[in-house]
Amino acid sequence: MTSDVSATWSPSWRLRRHRVALPTGATAAYADLPPIAGGQGRDAPVLVLLHGLTNDADSWADTAATLRRELPGTRVVIPDLRGHGQSDVPSDGNWRHAPDVEFAMSQLAADVTSLLDTLGVGAATLAGHSMGSLVALEAALAAPDRVEHLVLVSTTGDARQTPFLHDWLRADVIEGRWRSALEARGVTWLPDAMGLTPLDADPDAVSWMQSFWNLYPFTPDRPTRELAERAARLPLATWLGATQGILDHNRLADLRSLRTPVCALWATQDSFFREGDQRALTGALSRAADTAGGTFVWKQYGRRPLAPDGMQTDDLGHNLTWDAPEQVAIDMAAYQRGGAPTGTWFRSDAPEDPRLVVGDPVQAAPMASSGAVARGRSATFSGGDVPPISRRGVLPG
Repeated sequence: MTSDVSATWSPSWRLRRHRVALPTGATAAYADLPPIAGGQGRDAPVLVLLHGLTNDADSWADTAATLRRELPGTRVVIPDLRGHGQSDVPSDGNWRHAPDVEFAMSQLAADVTSLLDTLGVGAATLAGHSMGSLVALEAALAAPDRVEHLVLVSTTGDARQTPFLHDWLRADVIEGRWRSALEARGVTWLPDAMGLTPLDADPDAVSWMQSFWNLYPFTPDRPTRELAERAARLPLATWLGATQGILDHNRLADLRSLRTPVCALWATQDSFFREGDQRALTGALSRAADTAGGTFVWKQYGRRPLAPDGMQTDDLGHNLTWDAPEQVAIDMAAYQRGGAPTGTWFRSDAPEDPRLVVGDPVQAAPMASSGAVARGRSATFSGGDVPPISRRGVLPG
């Protein structure tokens, strides 16, 4: 049922994977990048990078390259979460009947801590983008002794009403277009369709992915065919289950017990997790600092606000590890070394060049924190209140 062009495609993986069977029932594929200086991998600090919905470890490849230069003594582990990339779904087949259970954020987090056990890693820093950030937070809440620090990129504490996921992806695309197409051919949605793919529902799914899903407005010239081909071949159980897992995520109240130090990075044109989500998140993290003694720092990328229709147009948005991978790595490394990201305000150079990322050397980035952050300034959470950039900057080094 797939198109001829896509049928001849084979993946071109950027990161070499290892594979291991986990006690949770999943078989995990993961990249394991040893330190480039300063000793053996098993004795080094460990940084785990967790990808977003329908992505895989390769989505962190550019960021990881800079991270390894910035933190040469750190071991970097990047798994494909279950049902993504080269990682399999569990062999018991329950994902066909209950994908929402098998792809719950808590279940993905259990896979991550199980992988740490298998690798002999006692504790690590967990960094996640989008869905990966929710998985990282789940792991820290469930096993705080295993998580030294959290880095949450494009995140939220409550994803239940995320418009693009709730109204569009799940309702209109997965449960609408794809389900209707398969049921019209006599395929039972649960359990039979769960082992099929978007290509089985729509022979033009790869083109659809490029136009509507693997769409990166900030970097329109970067090729997305590879990403679209991979996403179109993921099981529908992954699409449905992981999407529902995100929509079931609400940890704002539970953050009161969080002791793990947190660094959160967010961009103003994030179409998924928006300004209101950030107000709620930083408020919850502030309360956690008061009640549980944790610490946090939140940093804003971008200056221009999200368009009224919720679409990213001319500044950094949800896919920061794609739009600004080196800048994210620099901030993550600064946080690992000194407890705070840089004060550089990374943003687009709009209106002059809306596809160029610059780092303003004069105006410090808006930040919120549980204590004084000398590198930044207090966030206002309002694009209209952010003062204009006084001069053009460039990314140092």
